Amino acid sequence: MDKPFKSLEEQIDILKSRMIIIDDENYAKDYLLRNNYYNVVNKYGKIFLPNDLSVPNASFREIVAVHLFDEDLKSSYFRYIIIIENCFKSVIAYIFSKHYPNETYPYLNPRNYTDEPGKEKNIKNLIEFFNS
Repeated sequence: MDKPFKSLEEQIDILKSRMIIIDDENYAKDYLLRNNYYNVVNKYGKIFLPNDLSVPNASFREIVAVHLFDEDLKSSYFRYIIIIENCFKSVIAYIFSKHYPNETYPYLNPRNYTDEPGKEKNIKNLIEFFNS
């Protein structure tokens, strides 16, 4: 579904028509310009506009607060996902190095993942995919 272009002024008018309180239009325009109407209002405005019925006295700043909260939450999760990933990679590297002490880059050798004949090709393709 194509959405026609809406200027920042038109976006503000849409919010006002949905009874969203905007106490500083310049702030709202700047925020929408930097963060995109869809990413802010369509994602988080639903909390304040269930079934397109406005919640009395809902403000643009409340929508922004939910948007910022979600961004902070995602950043926190991402931080810990990176820590878990680094831990996982470290353990795998340790185990491969311990199990194949005389082999350079043992994790790139498809034979080190399976004893089943014919499966090495699938593993080789997977390794090549991840290296590309």
